[in-house]
Amino acid sequence: MSNACSESSPDPTGGIELELQKFFKHDGPQQRYLCALLDDAQKIFDDMHEDLKNVVSWTAIMSGYIGVGKFRKVIELSRRSLEMGLRPDSFSILRILLACIRVGDVIAGE
Repeated sequence: MSNACSESSPDPTGGIELELQKFFKHDGPQQRYLCALLDDAQKIFDDMHEDLKNVVSWTAIMSGYIGVGKFRKVIELSRRSLEMGLRPDSFSILRILLACIRVGDVIAGE
């Protein structure tokens, strides 16, 4: 399995994840394919010049990780974007809070 999809975690949300599964329910070969695409997207994102990275590009890569259930990676990316001085918009805040809830990290959500 590719690097983007190597993490797994229990569902501390008590079922909130079920709503996301309606949109992102993949397993087997389809899941591996999505993870491979996400690995490629991460490489492209990492190679982007820092001046070109904005709230839209950060939110897009975070959304990809949400889609494959890699919530800790979303939190890591949100911290990196904040360190760059980017201010999250409502779309990115939603994804960050979802990731924090999913892994049970209330402190990171603050």
